[in-house]
Amino acid sequence: ALLSSSLPPWLRIRLLNDLTYLFSRTVFFGDRFLLIDDPVKGSLQPTFAGIVTDYFLLSFFPELAASNLYLVAEGQREDGEIPVAPGAIPQIWTAGRPGTGEMQDPLTTCAFALRLRLYDQLIGDDTVRADLYPTLKRAMAWLATRDSDHDGIPEGGDPIQDPEANRNLSVTANMCLAAMRATTDLAQALIDLENVSELEQSSAKIRESVLTQLWNGRYFKAFFDPTAPATPQAAHIRPDQLLGEWFAHLLGWDSLMPSTLLRTALGTLLENHRAPRNGFLADSYPRLAENNGT
Repeated sequence: ALLSSSLPPWLRIRLLNDLTYLFSRTVFFGDRFLLIDDPVKGSLQPTFAGIVTDYFLLSFFPELAASNLYLVAEGQREDGEIPVAPGAIPQIWTAGRPGTGEMQDPLTTCAFALRLRLYDQLIGDDTVRADLYPTLKRAMAWLATRDSDHDGIPEGGDPIQDPEANRNLSVTANMCLAAMRATTDLAQALIDLENVSELEQSSAKIRESVLTQLWNGRYFKAFFDPTAPATPQAAHIRPDQLLGEWFAHLLGWDSLMPSTLLRTALGTLLENHRAPRNGFLADSYPRLAENNGT
């Protein structure tokens, strides 16, 4: 039925691949719906990738989506960080602390914020919101500690383009804006007005830094490195530079950055990442010619 549907070919293939993975590597553990990332080690799906699983579960089994959010929260580290993955089945079986992953990844915390906000919008469970908001608040406080240069943008988010985690990435900045908006919505629902004010100030600071460091007139550069501002790789056109905006659209928000800039950036993305057969080169980082600016 999926292959014969009227959906675009690329979407049909993507859904087929994603749903196969979803059903072929899952187990139930108590009230938990665990998706296995590595069948040999029993390691679980990374927290960021869990957004796809959540969206499916929210449509059919919302109670399982809630249990997965609690699983992520239980793995929170003492400093507030949300680990890259909730752990492995042996750790959960022995009641060990589930969070795993040595890389301190700000995108994981952003993903948790968006997963909780998506659940809250579609299900509206007051108990889940009240239970998990303190976890989210601590996670966002941890996120702020990753901003060592005090420009609002946490460093890190890509071990390939930023192995030392000291660069301001466009994808991290945009996802942080989305996470702060998600946290602001939850804080308003729980009347945590002090946190609302702090989040709005932090968001404004990120927007200012994005405009001064990452926007070049045609797109948001891959990153800004304060120790080497002229690094050629910074001019790469990351296909995920607007990832936070995608979540904003999904959740029915206004744009996180000025809409005129987004239209220009999207046009540049489509121009430089279009595949020969009307697909999208999601994993390539082509550069603009030098005369187009950096």
